[in-house]
Amino acid sequence: MEPTEDWESISKMLEDFRDENKDTDENIVFIATKLHDELDNNLNDIQESANILEKDDNTEKSAEKNTYSDDNDSETKAEEM
Repeated sequence: MEPTEDWESISKMLEDFRDENKDTDENIVFIATKLHDELDNNLNDIQESANILEKDDNTEKSAEKNTYSDDNDSETKAEEM
């Protein structure tokens, strides 16, 4: 076989392979898109949960600070009396 014939033969095989697997490529893209969407949804859920936890943590810290402040106020008032 001449190099040109080899090239034509290989080129034809690649074209046939591409045509035979066109549906497979589309399926791969479809599946990848679905997975990407699912991962985005999961990431959004995680971010929302993290925001809620951070808000709860800040609320808890604020409540502790207020309780500590109230305790100090009570002690100060008791000392003044």
